[in-house]
Amino acid sequence: MTNDHLHSRAAMFITAAILTIAVPVSALAADVTPHIFLSPSDSSVEPGQSVEIEVFIEEVIGLRLFEIVLEVDGGVRGSLHLTAVTVDEFRPDFVFAGISNLICLPDPNNWRITCTPLSGECVDVDGAPAYMGTYTLTATIDAAGTFNAAILDEPTTFLRDCESEPITPLTFTDATVVMIIAGDLDGDGDVDLDDHAVFVGCVTGPGGGVDAGCEGADVDSDEDVDLLDWGHLQRLFTGGPQ
Repeated sequence: MTNDHLHSRAAMFITAAILTIAVPVSALAADVTPHIFLSPSDSSVEPGQSVEIEVFIEEVIGLRLFEIVLEVDGGVRGSLHLTAVTVDEFRPDFVFAGISNLICLPDPNNWRITCTPLSGECVDVDGAPAYMGTYTLTATIDAAGTFNAAILDEPTTFLRDCESEPITPLTFTDATVVMIIAGDLDGDGDVDLDDHAVFVGCVTGPGGGVDAGCEGADVDSDEDVDLLDWGHLQRLFTGGPQ
């Protein structure tokens, strides 16, 4: 039996279990709009490296089940692909922390995480954001540009309340992952005259420090932008889109 079949059967079991237990919905549910967001919201990695993106939720009342699905798009070339989906149920900030008889189904084939307490318990998140799960993304060796990671909107991603009714509407905040390529100062996946133009505006001279937004111009990482960095940049020159 394939992983997809196992996940489908498990999901059917979860749904059936939920429908057999009714728990009163909190009276606070009105006027609360749940917000699901990714952290960190901005990150940078080199080609071939990995980055962990965690999912959090805030402002939800009477949560009994969630299913979230991540997608990644963008970039100039290459890809940012999924290498792991995990849920740390023992984290103190986990949305269902302290609840026993819990089932969570990380599904890497479909970039999906499903969790629910089989005991029928519900939770409110009306203070600090609560953790939902972790996606590990790995950049291909040829990856370049800026990638966007997003939790898919309803109905692909959904929440259920204590009475198994949809919690809606939902709001979302995406995350960006920028590929670090030496000499690519404008983030377009190559090192060309445009990058040289950016470099000129970043020059501080020996010992002059590095201005905000010019970190990539300090090619030799010696805390300034000078002629040594200019020399390195010329050797990195590729010209046009690669």
